[in-house]
Amino acid sequence: MQRIFIELAQQENNRILIDPNTHHHLFTVCRLTANDSIEIVINGTLLLTTTILNITSNGFTYRTISEKPLAPNRFIAIRLLQSLPKQDKLTEVCRLAASVGVGHIHPVISERCVAKEISNQKNKRLHAAIDSTMKQSKQVTRPIIHDLVPLHQCLSALGGNNTLKLVAYEQAEIQASELIIPADVNEIILAIGPEGGFSSTDIQQFKAADFQVFSLGPHIFRTEHAGFAAINYLDGFFASRAPK
Repeated sequence: MQRIFIELAQQENNRILIDPNTHHHLFTVCRLTANDSIEIVINGTLLLTTTILNITSNGFTYRTISEKPLAPNRFIAIRLLQSLPKQDKLTEVCRLAASVGVGHIHPVISERCVAKEISNQKNKRLHAAIDSTMKQSKQVTRPIIHDLVPLHQCLSALGGNNTLKLVAYEQAEIQASELIIPADVNEIILAIGPEGGFSSTDIQQFKAADFQVFSLGPHIFRTEHAGFAAINYLDGFFASRAPK
């Protein structure tokens, strides 16, 4: 069954307003018609199972079959701070981040970044990749892509009392098992470097912002895969610490 993700403002009574790309995907590519079923996730908190009644040029009307509240798939929220990679690798970062329930993606410019901007066309691809992944993986948390900013500007705006701030660094000497974990941690901010990794200057900025530097072990990952690998690594670590 197809699933779409909307904001509350897109719903009015039993009518849903959707953008042209979603409309094309549902009714041209997937060939949904009246009487077909479709799942609608509203604000990431409510799942409606519905039947399509009538298709319009900018949306459709529906009849609700069932509804249920949704809880996030992650027990600890994740923010991914990703140094801007070259070419179209950020699209893959967003796709993988969406598949593991990342809530926020912060693209930043660190010292070794070659790319310095995100074009409008690339930004559209990022959002399209997230939408496609959300439909496939049936995650309920749609990542928010923040504006591209310099590293120091992003660091000054992030953090909280129960936040675990981490930077993956191949030269770090400590592993995840040696990290200092805040009591009742409710969010992880994970920083991933560009091709060539973070510079020593970058690492000093992270340390000044109370980030812990840790290693993913002997493996060296491509920048577009490192965040995904690190999140799964951390998920396994926290699962091993959970009460039985």
